[in-house]
Amino acid sequence: MALKNTTNPLLEYNLRCSDRFPVVNCGNKENPIYLPVEVCAVMEGQPYNSKLDSNQTSNMINFAVRPPFQNAGIIVEQGLATVGLMNNNPNLGNFNLSVGEKLIKVPGRILEPPNLSYRLKSRDQPRTVYPKSGSWNMANVQFHRGSRAPNWSFIVLQDDRSRNDFRYGETARNIIEEVRRGLADMDVQLQGPFAVKLPSPIVNDHWGYLGQEKNEKGESREDRDIDSFLKAAHTKGVKLLFIILPYASPGLYKRIKTHADKTYGIHTICSVATKLQNSRGRIQYIANLATKVNLKLGGNNYIVNGHTANNFDFRKTMVVGMDVTHPSPGSTEGTPSISAMVASVDGNLNQWPATLNIQKGKEEMVKGEQLTAMLMSRLDLWVTKNRMLPENILVYRDGVSEGQYQHVIAVELPQLRLACTRKYQQGKEPRITIIICGKRHKTRFYPTNTAYCDKGHNNLPGTVVDRGVTETRTWDFYFQAHTALHGTARPCHYFVAHDEIFRHMYNNNIPRGFSNISDIIEDVTHNLSYNFGRATRSVSLCTPAYYADLACERGRCYLSDLFDGTGSGNATPPPFDRLKIHPNLEDTMFYI
Repeated sequence: MALKNTTNPLLEYNLRCSDRFPVVNCGNKENPIYLPVEVCAVMEGQPYNSKLDSNQTSNMINFAVRPPFQNAGIIVEQGLATVGLMNNNPNLGNFNLSVGEKLIKVPGRILEPPNLSYRLKSRDQPRTVYPKSGSWNMANVQFHRGSRAPNWSFIVLQDDRSRNDFRYGETARNIIEEVRRGLADMDVQLQGPFAVKLPSPIVNDHWGYLGQEKNEKGESREDRDIDSFLKAAHTKGVKLLFIILPYASPGLYKRIKTHADKTYGIHTICSVATKLQNSRGRIQYIANLATKVNLKLGGNNYIVNGHTANNFDFRKTMVVGMDVTHPSPGSTEGTPSISAMVASVDGNLNQWPATLNIQKGKEEMVKGEQLTAMLMSRLDLWVTKNRMLPENILVYRDGVSEGQYQHVIAVELPQLRLACTRKYQQGKEPRITIIICGKRHKTRFYPTNTAYCDKGHNNLPGTVVDRGVTETRTWDFYFQAHTALHGTARPCHYFVAHDEIFRHMYNNNIPRGFSNISDIIEDVTHNLSYNFGRATRSVSLCTPAYYADLACERGRCYLSDLFDGTGSGNATPPPFDRLKIHPNLEDTMFYI
């Protein structure tokens, strides 16, 4: 079409535009200004706020993982000039300000890691493992408490794009039998070799393809195939199902987890065929699978022994992790936020069942009756395991921006207290401590001495900084519990928003080896960074908050049509039952 309009200077050139191309709204919803794409250009250097694909994400990570000393050097050499804070800036002089040209030095300490208890493979005796540089291995040990799955099976998913040995049943059965033996070696007993046989393989030409045609119920062929084999497994009483995927497909994974967790109540382990076929790394891969399976089935992988030094009694303390995940820039309009709460069920700190809830999109606080109900459900579960209510509730709250810290006390603490009022006798309510965890900050620490460096030239795991860069009027500290695999390690910022436990417990009774109550909280938090059951290394975010984050991610799977932007927009939040877990799994670590 030919466009000419003397009132619009962009069209004075009689520019010929295609009627098949879209137009660009350069205004806003209320006052749109539409221009043909032919007269528009994308300026370089703009931030991209939509979701990155896998290749873009990989490129971004590779760019971001520069070594610590390189990062520090760039900050010192180019940082001030980049942000316009060189001392020759006249605006600084007008306010009698100057900016130092070197990084500031702050004191830090390195905490000793806790030791861990497994069991010897050869005989039923405890085996102590000592972490080194934040990691350890499981050689010659079994899980502290194993688990059983009397009914289990496996199924192979294939399509014409994934021609491999798994197309032929014998190879698949042999490898799955190797998996079964590897799990048994860690004391995860699967009756078999194959307790329940299912039809395999299931062939679909378009596994993970989002553009599949749907029926009148909104179901694709993929949905129907997944529902079919899960229904067959459920009918035969399968409790654990290994699913061999033809290739890595986030969409396929989300559909499987949604159907299995919510509709049929079956624990599922998804593995990509090529990873199982790789004989070189198969032993380690099976060991990693075992850590997940044992947690799903209710076992204890190991016990952290470091809590004895600080005399903190987790047999009387329920540890809670909370997080909220929000819609991404590319999510469907009206997508809600998802809140998650996990909680320990006993003093071993191995099992952390979760509960999920829906709330208004972009809302950071978990408000009202839903938070009360979430904590009440965790207290009920504690009672079923311990026959008594906990004396203390220690909360690690993730997903809160710095400007919202006081809102946690004003909005969430009263709802937590209300839950306790409904469960406890008057005057017997528990003491509550709330510690906020933050990873989205710009603070980084660089070692001043190579003696305190790890192999990646970061600070050693266990480094804590609680002065010099912390607030004098508040109670906070920075903690790097982990070894960064790449780039510069990012410490976690912990902010003690409210404390009733530690001041009461240690007010006049500081254990030997500790100077004050702050040291004890830091030590407890450090030890909790070693409780992440599916890893053999300490983690950057303490375990309760980390598990809550994983539970939120599982909730995003259930609402993937909204979070991934493939659903229809709706200002009304989806019904709560879209996050309701099947009764078979609701008291388990289904999300791990």
